[in-house]
Amino acid sequence: MKKTLFSTTAAFVLLGSASSISYASPMNLTTIKNPPVISGVTPLDLIKDEHTNFNGESSSRFYYTTGKDLRIFLKNEGSTSFSYTVKLPNGDVLDSGNLAPGQQVTENHYWYTSPEPSPLQTGNYTVYIRNSDGSYGSYWIAVRSLES
Repeated sequence: MKKTLFSTTAAFVLLGSASSISYASPMNLTTIKNPPVISGVTPLDLIKDEHTNFNGESSSRFYYTTGKDLRIFLKNEGSTSFSYTVKLPNGDVLDSGNLAPGQQVTENHYWYTSPEPSPLQTGNYTVYIRNSDGSYGSYWIAVRSLES
């Protein structure tokens, strides 16, 4: 009787420990081995992918390094129109416009060095979003670098 009780207890302890160890490992390895792909964009090209809710105004920042083209996607996911302004690291305006509810825009900016330098700069870019009445809004911004 003592042998049977000991064997059952030992088996329970060993199986219980093994199952808790194997449970955590595969989830972590899968995440590391298979990074997500968003719309055919590899994670290294993707600089920012963010959905944001705001009241009246908002801003979003991203860091860009020169040498590749830059694509900025912006979609109005709210129920009121808003204006947007994209500013370079030095404060100059790169782009601006207005988006009605459901509208989206994709802005492509090209990196070049001649005949004159591209306006693109290495550093922190800021995208400002604002609506005219201070109401609730929502937007999606995705930024990526592209091979020239």
